[in-house]
Amino acid sequence: MNVQLIQAAVSGQGVALGRLPLLNDLIAQRKLVAPFKKRVVSPRSYYLFLSDASRKKPKVREFLSWPIAEANAVG
Repeated sequence: MNVQLIQAAVSGQGVALGRLPLLNDLIAQRKLVAPFKKRVVSPRSYYLFLSDASRKKPKVREFLSWPIAEANAVG
């Protein structure tokens, strides 16, 4: 998502499309509004890749738990 595009919409300079998980806070703060009820599910996916050596490191496992928890919370 283009940060400048979202910032322009927040400052009243236009309209932007974005992903709800990344915009929910701005919507909750009423800095942005979702003008339509309809939502579209994206066909895109996110993947996490790591080496066998990285997989064994506690700090890497700890970090990876964060995006996995966020993804599970969203849906």
